[in-house]
Amino acid sequence: MAISDTYMECSKDMAMNTAVGKPSLWSRYVDGSFVAWKHIIEDLHNLLYNLHNLRKSNKFTVETEVDGQFRFLNISVMKKKGSLTTTVYGKPSHTGKYLSTILMILCTGSEK
Repeated sequence: MAISDTYMECSKDMAMNTAVGKPSLWSRYVDGSFVAWKHIIEDLHNLLYNLHNLRKSNKFTVETEVDGQFRFLNISVMKKKGSLTTTVYGKPSHTGKYLSTILMILCTGSEK
């Protein structure tokens, strides 16, 4: 995990060095990035272009808000009056099944 974290951070830093606009927020979890962008959309596409050109195997996508909300990982984020609120989002394909507590205890060695 540490190597992929380092790679993603270096990729972000290199792309930001040549970006026209800079995000006001960039948070990352594994390979998902939560970015707040206040500039024109063309500058965001420029940043995406820079990320893709660092390495041809890079595949970044952009999802923008629709009607003041968007999804990141399993969270639905809503923008209301200048602040963000969140709820848990389950994809339509979600089965509602989870790992059992017993399996979790065996894997971690303790209950959480």
